[in-house]
Amino acid sequence: MIQSVRFFFFFSMFCRQFVKCSGFRATAVGVTMFRPMVQHCFTDASRLFAAQQDGVKLPRKDPIFHTNTEGQLGTKKFRCLILQNTPGTVDIHQSSPYFGIPLYSCEDDDLIHMVCEIPKGTVEKMEVSFTDEQHAIVQDVTEDGKLRKYQHGPMLWNYGMLPQTYEDPQNPCPHTGLLGDGDPLDVIDLGSSSLCIGEVIKIKPLGALPLIDQGEIDWKIIGINIKDELASHIEDIRDVNEMLPGMLDEIKEWFRVYKVAESKAENKFALDGNYQDKAFAEDLIADCYENLFGLLPRLIAEQEKEQCENEKKSRKPRRPRRTNLH
Repeated sequence: MIQSVRFFFFFSMFCRQFVKCSGFRATAVGVTMFRPMVQHCFTDASRLFAAQQDGVKLPRKDPIFHTNTEGQLGTKKFRCLILQNTPGTVDIHQSSPYFGIPLYSCEDDDLIHMVCEIPKGTVEKMEVSFTDEQHAIVQDVTEDGKLRKYQHGPMLWNYGMLPQTYEDPQNPCPHTGLLGDGDPLDVIDLGSSSLCIGEVIKIKPLGALPLIDQGEIDWKIIGINIKDELASHIEDIRDVNEMLPGMLDEIKEWFRVYKVAESKAENKFALDGNYQDKAFAEDLIADCYENLFGLLPRLIAEQEKEQCENEKKSRKPRRPRRTNLH
């Protein structure tokens, strides 16, 4: 156990070279959502850490990502898995979309990776499942077990999550005073192209919208696919109104009222509902990145402790030796 804790301590320090803010914050948060995939997390992390320890240069190109789907979309059997390989090789392997995909691009650390969960123009509420052994993207279910769809209407943008980020549910957000929702950061891609479920793209972060969901802060990162024709013309949130007039108001209104169709109250926003700029968003992303890597040592230690306890319970008691009385 001590070796694993030491491993993840040094690994977390190594990963911090990509973080663009100072001050390490190790958080003491609940880890229920991560437990099913600790072993896969360890495998993905160990590859990178071992390369660094051995003096192997990190790749200068980002991995190539692929998807593999199982079952029929619109059924509970549908699962979308993420595969990746190193450019120029055939080392294709399955990867956790949360732990295995790097947040920051190694080709340009001003860019971040986004995993598309809900493609533009669709109504199925898809998400990375943390109870699935392989972190597959599946359709969310309602409290009564039905597949969840947006009753308000289709998602008007590509929507997904930022890998390796975590909104802290125990320590209040310093900007809003609200606790996080315990999920990865959500992200909205303003690009004109519709993505596929599980598609991984690089985006340019532009800003952030402080949505309040059930009393918790649920930040929405605003970004744009770097392959979009407008990406070179939009550098900050203020440029969006000039290049895409009315879109920011449309996003805020959609997220304010979309739950009304499900007989729920309207959502509210923190910070007077004002969009925060690019610099703010980058710092927020870095903070949520550190939240995860501050959590990993405790996560591994807790699981190994649990495994040791289970092994002790499963051991059969030794039979006493027979003594020869003759």
